[in-house]
Amino acid sequence: MAWETEDCPLDYPVKVGGEEYTKVTVRALNGRAMIAMDKVLDAIKKQNVGQDIGEDGEGMVLSAEQAMETLKIVIVEPGEVVDEMHHKDIEKLQAVAGPFLEPALGSTEDGGSDGGEKTET
Repeated sequence: MAWETEDCPLDYPVKVGGEEYTKVTVRALNGRAMIAMDKVLDAIKKQNVGQDIGEDGEGMVLSAEQAMETLKIVIVEPGEVVDEMHHKDIEKLQAVAGPFLEPALGSTEDGGSDGGEKTET
C-alpha cells in the first residue's frame, strides 16, 4: 500500500540547490515527522496558555516561523523549498497540507500525538 501524498503545483516555481521546483509533494506523517511536529506544537501551546482556543484551532496564535516549520515537516522536498516559495504558493500549500497535519494537530488537547488511525487507501 502506498503512503498518502498530494501534489501542490507552484504558480511561482523556485530554485533550490540548482534544482527548479514546480510543485511540492505533501506526504503522510511518519514517526520522525510526528516527533518534529510535537516539538513545534509544544512551543505553540506554551505561547497560547490562557488563550480561548476553539476545537478547530480558532484563536490560536502561531508565528510565521512555526507555520513554516509545520509545512517543512510535511513535504517530501527539502525544507529550503518552503523558505523560497511565494506567499501565494505558501497559502496554497497550507490548504493542501492541512488534512495531512490532522493526526498531529488533533492530538493537542491531550498533549501528545498518537499518529492517527491507519486507513485503507
